[in-house]
Amino acid sequence: MNNFITSHFYGRIRKGISITITVFVTILWLNGCRNNRQIESDKSNKKTIVILFDPASMETFSRQSASIKYLDDNLIPCNYALNLSAATKVTIQTQRDYLDVAYKDKSQVTVRFLMKNGDSLLLSLKQKKPVFTLLNHRALPTYDLNYHHLKNDALYNGKLPGIEDYYYLHREINSPYSLLAGDKEMIEALEKLKEKAYLNLKQENIFIDSLVVKGLISKAQGDYFQLENSFNLEILGLYQHDVINFSDIMAAKRLLSGKTYQTDDGGINLLHYTFYDDLLDLYYRYFLLPKIGKKVNTALYDTIRAIDYVEENVKKSLLLKYSDNLLPTLSVEDKENYLHFFSNEPGNQTWTDYLVDKHRAVNIFSDELELTDENNHSFTAELLRFDNKGKLMYVDIWAAWCLPCIKEIPNSVALANEYRHEAVAFVYLSLDQDVNHWISAEKEYFHEERQQSYFIDSLNQVSIREVFGIKSIPRYLLYDKQGQLIHNNAPRPGSMEIRKLMDQYLKE
Repeated sequence: MNNFITSHFYGRIRKGISITITVFVTILWLNGCRNNRQIESDKSNKKTIVILFDPASMETFSRQSASIKYLDDNLIPCNYALNLSAATKVTIQTQRDYLDVAYKDKSQVTVRFLMKNGDSLLLSLKQKKPVFTLLNHRALPTYDLNYHHLKNDALYNGKLPGIEDYYYLHREINSPYSLLAGDKEMIEALEKLKEKAYLNLKQENIFIDSLVVKGLISKAQGDYFQLENSFNLEILGLYQHDVINFSDIMAAKRLLSGKTYQTDDGGINLLHYTFYDDLLDLYYRYFLLPKIGKKVNTALYDTIRAIDYVEENVKKSLLLKYSDNLLPTLSVEDKENYLHFFSNEPGNQTWTDYLVDKHRAVNIFSDELELTDENNHSFTAELLRFDNKGKLMYVDIWAAWCLPCIKEIPNSVALANEYRHEAVAFVYLSLDQDVNHWISAEKEYFHEERQQSYFIDSLNQVSIREVFGIKSIPRYLLYDKQGQLIHNNAPRPGSMEIRKLMDQYLKE
């Protein structure tokens, strides 16, 4: 076990407490918000918002990697991927009068919608734009439902506002894979776009005021979009051409205090809104993580706890993000110990349930997963566990189309050679779309070094993603000599960490 985790967390909880991580093997289609545990005793006071997804748009949604996000009443971010295996309806229980939903796809443009409790809506694509249609009958001001697109049509002739152009160019200039990276002319153009973005946001707030006066948008919707614009104005001030700078403590205090924003109709809790949650994501990624280096580790917990210019609820939201990022890097044992600790923090039980569910350790060597060998013989993955009993199993999930996977293959081959005289089985599982591509790639990259190599067809790849929670590759799993999962996101084959883990469990 990681000694730091043992001393830092396990020593701070009562000795003898144990936690059981319940494994759910039902296919769960709601990624990131799998539990609706919002104040169970108050269910009678809750209403619902129902979102239907147009079947005719689902293929395009899937191709564009589209998703929607909202925050439930427990402030848990709920992300719903609009892919072909997704359900065509989501029902959201909430006690709030309004709930905002953010739509995002490959374009990286975020489109936000503010929905009224009790509404039923249809999400579809019209002229490649996400559009909601109200299905229940109630009077609706013109700009209430699809303000984002209607505003762009009215102010920018259907084009994107300056802030979207600014964010796009900022990403390109700072991407190591972009032809524009570090281009001086583009950096100058970026500064001009920033000025344009400031001007556009101020114009939009004036535009919203005029819509409210004319009755073309409700006060609640107007307040929401003006609040989002106010935050974007502040956030733009943090952007420099090569960094998002949160080191300006005064600016950080203004943005992250978490204090209730006052409107004419009362107060708004910022933590309920997706644009504020996105701001916390930026703060976490660009300010907190660099303090401890690129690798997520347990040192960040106390760093977040020590922040003195944000309210307690904001700290808790940051700690949830931290935990969400940390847990996939931990072994099963260390994960349990961390969840011990996290669950003992006051008010964290609902969030603990969410984390347990999302990061459940599921053994893929079960009768629910079917594998195919080079001779086109199919069998259940459970047989591999029996065949390799008495050995550690290091599982490499890869595909020929995955460049990071291919880059790791020499390390994987070297690791297998290093432990060829030890009780370690190396198992390779391919997620290629075509069995011939898999066989061809095996011969090209592995030569004769592979020990046990199998193909997972497209139907079983759905299970890999949805049931077993493997969303990206390369992915490495480590099992002990009894076939029990040690680490469901094990260190890569080129690391010293995987060698330390193997040596530790070979001695047991």
